[in-house]
Amino acid sequence: MSLADGCFSNFHSIVQGPSACPSNMKSHFCGAILKDAQLPIFQHSTVTLVCGHGPVLLYQILEHNTHMLVDVKGPIPSDLKKHIITEILPSLPNQLHKPIHAALFADRVHCMPNSFLLPAPQMHKHGVILLGDAWNMRHPLTGGGMTIALSDVYIFSQHLDKVNDLLDWSQMKGVLDKWWWECKGLAVTINILSIALYDVFGADGECLTVFQDGCFKYFERGGESVCGPVSLLKLHLQPSTLLLAYHFFFVAFYSIWALFAHP
Repeated sequence: MSLADGCFSNFHSIVQGPSACPSNMKSHFCGAILKDAQLPIFQHSTVTLVCGHGPVLLYQILEHNTHMLVDVKGPIPSDLKKHIITEILPSLPNQLHKPIHAALFADRVHCMPNSFLLPAPQMHKHGVILLGDAWNMRHPLTGGGMTIALSDVYIFSQHLDKVNDLLDWSQMKGVLDKWWWECKGLAVTINILSIALYDVFGADGECLTVFQDGCFKYFERGGESVCGPVSLLKLHLQPSTLLLAYHFFFVAFYSIWALFAHP
């Protein structure tokens, strides 16, 4: 049996046993559907950085509907709509103010936790495995959750073809071990990318603010300084931990140089 019951899984600790890791909640995404909103660039998603708060994501999902996700750190405010209007809205493009007001007054704001959960080997409970967010979570900023879940299913299915008896756990243990190691390349790369980008975009400390400024100055160089990091968001096709490490340390050292060269 395979279980994919999401981030609120009731089976995670049962299936994982002693190897189960507790999830670490980074923040909440609070969402609303905007009607006939005009994004800054047509048919392109928008990420807005709000000083003192987490990033805001906006992307079109239907012809007249745009999804807005507001990252809220810490406890969710008792009056969430007021928080969005007074703290978040002033930093967003002017053309979005009217549809955001309309969306907030028309419906309630839906919230989901943004958690980080490291995957662990699954060999404790015979006859059942976890898939998707029930097993492994990362910040949804990069939209990598579905990529990892589908990749896990595909790789696992390739190994199941070689099993003669699914009830023979001695065979299944070998399959799960191979599956675990084959999944790690994509999962590690996308997980680290999501957390790193979130910490940069939601910088709330002096050191991270320096890193954030250096990151945008790095993008302003153009060429490979843009194409390289953008290609990291396409790791669904070619996961490369080395490529991720290269750009991460390049941005880190460039941020230090920019701090003194362009104070």
